[in-house]
Amino acid sequence: MTVTASSQQSSSYNAFKAFRFGNAEWATGGETSNFWIKIRGLNALRVWTFVLTGRRNDSSAQIHDWRFEGSIDNSDWMVLHSETSYLIDSSTHQFNVENNTNSYQYYWLFVVEGHRPNPGLSYVHIFVYSD
Repeated sequence: MTVTASSQQSSSYNAFKAFRFGNAEWATGGETSNFWIKIRGLNALRVWTFVLTGRRNDSSAQIHDWRFEGSIDNSDWMVLHSETSYLIDSSTHQFNVENNTNSYQYYWLFVVEGHRPNPGLSYVHIFVYSD
């Protein structure tokens, strides 16, 4: 598994930290619009739900409008879930992926708009079907 992001505040806020449970988190390097965090799996997997928790160290640095998308080739993206005016704050939020029949090797959370100078995530968990 490889985790990347459009930016990070510093090495202390590296993108992979959002996929580890604990006190670590990912934060952008000042981006508040059109930023992303991406995961590349070893194999294509079909997602049925995912969990997001916003930053705990700066709970006002929230994600606001966003899309969860999948891709086979890291080029063409399919929207699996999107939200507008839905704040990802420091509590845990679970979202179902409705009617997803496809498996993807790449998944990303593309954020159209966030709040404060360094929005990000403290926890991401993706649940997949076992085939």
